[in-house]
Amino acid sequence: MNNTLFGKVIGTDEYKSSARLDDLEGSCSCPVGYNCKHCVAVLLQYLSGDYIDGDKIIKKLENADKSEILNIFRRIIEADPMLLSLLQFSEVSIDKNLAEKEIKRMLNQMKVNGYVDENFAYNFAKIIKFYEDVISKELIFSILEFLVKNYEDYGGFYDDYSDRYFGDVIFRNLCDAFIKKAITPEDFKKLQELLKYDDHGILYTFIYEMCKPENAQRLAMFSKDIKKLLNDLDYVEFLININKLDEAKNILETKVFKEDFDEWRVFNLYLKIDENEALKFAKNKGYYLSLIKYFYEHNRYKDVIETFRTMINTHFNFNTLDFTGELIFNSIMKDKPDDSEILLHKLFNICYNSRDYDSCIDIGISLNDTESLKNMLRKDIFNHITHQSKIKLLRYFSKLDNENAKNYLTEFIEKLIEEQDNNSYDIVTEGFIV
Repeated sequence: MNNTLFGKVIGTDEYKSSARLDDLEGSCSCPVGYNCKHCVAVLLQYLSGDYIDGDKIIKKLENADKSEILNIFRRIIEADPMLLSLLQFSEVSIDKNLAEKEIKRMLNQMKVNGYVDENFAYNFAKIIKFYEDVISKELIFSILEFLVKNYEDYGGFYDDYSDRYFGDVIFRNLCDAFIKKAITPEDFKKLQELLKYDDHGILYTFIYEMCKPENAQRLAMFSKDIKKLLNDLDYVEFLININKLDEAKNILETKVFKEDFDEWRVFNLYLKIDENEALKFAKNKGYYLSLIKYFYEHNRYKDVIETFRTMINTHFNFNTLDFTGELIFNSIMKDKPDDSEILLHKLFNICYNSRDYDSCIDIGISLNDTESLKNMLRKDIFNHITHQSKIKLLRYFSKLDNENAKNYLTEFIEKLIEEQDNNSYDIVTEGFIV
């Protein structure tokens, strides 16, 4: 609904997952919490066409008569009586005081309880969404101020045990409600004041939500005010979404972005402005990793290989290669250039020096480089290889030295038994015969 997918995904547990179609960002109640495999599952279900269209249902309800709607609600309530907790305040459409009363009750409960769990946060977010048309701008600021200044009292929507934050949905819903109000420049000054007290950065989601396409269009007249709240890249995204492309391009070309993770975002923002110019820009800036990801995603394997050759000739710092080594390897295997073997040997050494041992195993097996692969069995290296790559390596050696491979496999499984539960055993041993 409203360009957002919602679903329940069965994994280790049952998780509530959502994914937004405008930017493909997802949130989930699983331990990962953000852009996880459960969010991907929701997107895949949508792409398969097997989903319930909430917007279509709402449209039908708009044209239904009263008795039909009442009958539908009776059946829904019979199936899930807990929905009455929201429906009992349905008269809010004519009395916003009920909304204020309910929200203040929940805020007080947060302070008294001393900790907010994920279920409470999820219900609080639902209440905000339910009342978004009637809660006042003043109440929204009151909520934000409470959440910022009482962070320590309610735990800040953070689970220490799973190391996970689950407050984003609350701030997104608050921002959606805020944008529907009669906003003035003074409101952005209030947000600036609140940011001074936000030592934990929990307001970031609220402010970043303003950059989303639909929200940005509504706030276009306040671009100078919003600029004071956003970092440079977020502001560029805002400018792109209000079609101020020249100003956005100027920031990308003149600002210096030092963080490694900024490169991919800078490149992707430029792609939204002009694809051809973005490719030239990335080449001039030496954004080779971003180019490799882009070319690989577009099945341009020759361009991946040429970019890799350029990286070799420009003394690129391959310590930042990250998972791009896998993309280069796959491109070489798919395109099969005449100098494949030379390129693979160079890539192996680069991946080894940058500790990308998983890629080393794939490359070594493709080259049948037994001596290099034996080095991967050293304990100081073997312990830094993913489980699936360990299986590949041991399967390779089982054909050459069955007994030694069996010893390594036994030691590997014994260690996993200490670390993981029984659900992991089938993943470890699947397809391996000794």
